[in-house]
Amino acid sequence: MGTLDCSIIIPTYNTCSMTLECIRSLQKALPRISHEIIVVDNHSSDGTLAEIAKEFPNIQLLLNPANLGFSKACNRAARLAHGRFLCFLNSDTVNGGPAIDRLAQWLDDHPNTGIVGPELRSPDNRLIQMSWVWNPILAGELFQQYLAPYSLRGSAFKRLCVGWLQRKSRAVSIICGACLMMRRKAYDDVGGFDEDFELYFEDSDLCYRCRQAGWGIDFVAEAKITHHLGKSTGGSRTVTSLI
Repeated sequence: MGTLDCSIIIPTYNTCSMTLECIRSLQKALPRISHEIIVVDNHSSDGTLAEIAKEFPNIQLLLNPANLGFSKACNRAARLAHGRFLCFLNSDTVNGGPAIDRLAQWLDDHPNTGIVGPELRSPDNRLIQMSWVWNPILAGELFQQYLAPYSLRGSAFKRLCVGWLQRKSRAVSIICGACLMMRRKAYDDVGGFDEDFELYFEDSDLCYRCRQAGWGIDFVAEAKITHHLGKSTGGSRTVTSLI
């Protein structure tokens, strides 16, 4: 059993300014539950850890010897975490309110739920991403692409549809890894993230294995996080975009 309520784990790679903004937002809307913040850096070259240590000397920092990818970074931090809940948080997110507390409260109130996630919104407060209620097979993938964040920008009708789907908390199949809180017991049951996934779909796989192990997956509409979509992986056409 963890000695804290929640360990907030932030993997980062060359996103110094956004990581600092993410941490500042957590400090400004400080979770009431007992918690720790762990930043795990995939060998950034932009001075991320030095800047964090200067501004936030009490935050735990981990440096990987190379860019090991999202899954390995998260697992390494989780092995050192003390929370009974693990909150995996992208460095390009901003916590503008009591989202962490609300996610943790949902887990406390629903003992059969293993993973929870918030509503994600853009910096201009548009709904940009939803947690899916279907598996990523062909039909589900086609529907997901129809309502994908980039597809919503030009269609008021699609935004209306997604807003209706996100109107209340509910059981879903997949929670987006931009902000994913997980019960430590569920994490241990499935062995954490599959490290064969270097980037993308590791959240889908984790949720799938949790459901196979008997844990519920819930979207919590009352919890809201701002997400600078795609900023943590950059926008250039590299191996990242190919993945």
